[in-house]
Amino acid sequence: MKRTYLSLFMAVVLLVSLVPAGARGAVGCVYCRPGDTIYAVFTLTEDSERADGVMGRLSYPLDIFSVLPSADLIGLDGINILNRRPAVIAFQVNRFTPPGEYTIEANVAEAMDADGTRHENVRIEPVRVVVESASAKEEAAAEKARLEQLLTEIEAALTEAETARTEAEAERTELQDQNASLQNQNASLQNQNDSLQKQLEALTAEKKETEYRLAEALYASGDYEEAKAQYQNLNGYRDAESKAKSCEEAIAARKAIQPGTYVAFGRYPQTAEGNDQTPIEWLVLEVQGNKALLLSRYGLDAKPYNEKGVDITWEKSTLRGWLNGEFLKKAFSSTEQKAILTTNVDNSRSQGYSEYITSGGNNTQDKIFLLSYAEAHQYFAVEHYSYYQDSTGKYNFTNVSSRVRPTAYAIKNGVIVNRNYQTAEGGSAGWWWLRSLGRTRRNAADISSDGSLSYGGVNDDRGCVRPALWVNLDAISH
Repeated sequence: MKRTYLSLFMAVVLLVSLVPAGARGAVGCVYCRPGDTIYAVFTLTEDSERADGVMGRLSYPLDIFSVLPSADLIGLDGINILNRRPAVIAFQVNRFTPPGEYTIEANVAEAMDADGTRHENVRIEPVRVVVESASAKEEAAAEKARLEQLLTEIEAALTEAETARTEAEAERTELQDQNASLQNQNASLQNQNDSLQKQLEALTAEKKETEYRLAEALYASGDYEEAKAQYQNLNGYRDAESKAKSCEEAIAARKAIQPGTYVAFGRYPQTAEGNDQTPIEWLVLEVQGNKALLLSRYGLDAKPYNEKGVDITWEKSTLRGWLNGEFLKKAFSSTEQKAILTTNVDNSRSQGYSEYITSGGNNTQDKIFLLSYAEAHQYFAVEHYSYYQDSTGKYNFTNVSSRVRPTAYAIKNGVIVNRNYQTAEGGSAGWWWLRSLGRTRRNAADISSDGSLSYGGVNDDRGCVRPALWVNLDAISH
């Protein structure tokens, strides 16, 4: 008999369609589930080449497997391997559990040759079978379906998350762009803020300086009350505090300037030598707000009303020309001249004495002028000399306030004094010119040394010049 070596032959398992493909490569076993048909291939080993045929009996769990009819079956549980070819046995997997791994064995019942020789050491290789329970499989299938559904949901969630992430990234990018834009805007606004801050500081400084200059202007204009308030509002800016105190002093000085008081303003020679510049003292006749009417305390010089003894009015007189020309420039600085107000001088009939020529000619615009009779009467109670004559024909001149004492410089220049009449403060009195006319146009009114109203020739050069003017009090109260 030809020798055939079948040792370690691998079982070939033919599975029905329900057996998973992954199980088909298993060596010596097959994975199945109840209801499947399996084919177990039994092979001989060891000394099988010595026998021409082998009979054996199957050993398997009857509650798991059922043997299907086969040509190789001997009885219900035996096999017959002839001519050294494998025996293929068909089994039905029963429809019940328990699942597990089972071994189907074939025990050698008899091994012999054709001549009846028996052989030992012949063995049939067993077959291992794994059975899965239906419930486990279904649970696995359900778990698989659940996991597949979960995977689908996860994939959907991933897609949604990716979409959300993409949108968030786009939004983040947009926000980054917006943030960059806002940062640029913020930087621009910061630059604007810095620029505006500098402008604010500059404007604040300019405002302070402007307010300071306004205070200066108010002070220069003599509005000391307003200037003081303005300086105080500056809260210590520059020298505002000391300037406010100066305003207080000026306010106090102005309050001290009242009718009947004396102030110094301008300079004019008053000594016999005439080489001095002595401050001119002025009698305050009237105060109106920040201006005052002043009359020189003394007779300052000797001048005729007019150089020629002709018909004349105040408008055309040489004394008016001298006062508003040479005297103005000599007695006052340019700053002081600006402080002297231009006055509308009234030369109407109301300014003259009723028994004299009352029309004084045209009104004039003067810096310096002389008092009219009406003004002398108003401020000094001047009356015509006849007023002082009693019933016996004697004169009793009692008005001392209207008398004037000439300076040494005026006396040297020709002013005459009358020792019979003394001024209120002592000293011999002289006579002084008024701008009103006398009994004729060649006469001008005057206040005689006794203090009464009189008149004299316009070309008489022995009378005192006693100038009058309206002045801004700020110029003399600093």
